[in-house]
Amino acid sequence: MFLQELEEKRKQKSQVVYERKKQLTKLRIKAEKAAEEKLGSQLEILAPVKELGRVLVLIRIVHRFLVNLGSKSVGSISKLAETG
Repeated sequence: MFLQELEEKRKQKSQVVYERKKQLTKLRIKAEKAAEEKLGSQLEILAPVKELGRVLVLIRIVHRFLVNLGSKSVGSISKLAETG
């Protein structure tokens, strides 16, 4: 009995989340269409800038990874030098 109640609550919560996500998706699509209608050709100009932003984020992520990898490598080399 208790498990059935918990399962019912879980289903209700998941339905609320699903409906909210569905509503937000509809609003986002509506906003994108409205922006496209109002801005039109200006969006074409901004598209490469948006893509450049994605590339810059990727570069930052790779840079952080390499810096962390480098600091670990330097630490390992230092330990080897101390023991050798």
